[in-house]
Amino acid sequence: GQYLGELEARNAEVSAALRESQVQMEAVFNSTGVFLGLLDPEGILLKANAAALKAIAAAEDEVLGMPFHATPWWEHEPAAQERLKQAIATARAGTPDGFEATHRCANGKLVIVDFKLWPIFDEQGEVCFLLPEGHDITVRRRHEAQETVRNLMFELLAHDAPLPTILTCIV
Repeated sequence: GQYLGELEARNAEVSAALRESQVQMEAVFNSTGVFLGLLDPEGILLKANAAALKAIAAAEDEVLGMPFHATPWWEHEPAAQERLKQAIATARAGTPDGFEATHRCANGKLVIVDFKLWPIFDEQGEVCFLLPEGHDITVRRRHEAQETVRNLMFELLAHDAPLPTILTCIV
């Protein structure tokens, strides 16, 4: 009697703590502007966060269970799909991988993404999940390109380049 009551009380405490932990994890996973997901070691999409889903205007059930390389984030660029397959193999072997890619958003715009794929290990040291992470770096790349053009213009001006040459760098 008493032992069973203590066991049930402890089970209720553990269940409540687990639910609280899940709520906290979902809050962190979905409150960031970073594109996040969870893959199995073969590269099948198990979970995607709100930012990633919003970018492609998809519901989770539309993309979960798909090979990650075949999802809408990657389908517009076959070379990136192949590079992603390589990254999945590398991460599945236990080594993080990453590269710069583009994703086509629901509004048709391409965004430049700094993409990383992280292996997640279990207690035995085996890869049990892969964590894809993408940071939109479009604005940074645009500023870098503008800075490059500005520097080129100043260089041309400093060397008395003819106006038509300077204008071709701007346009």
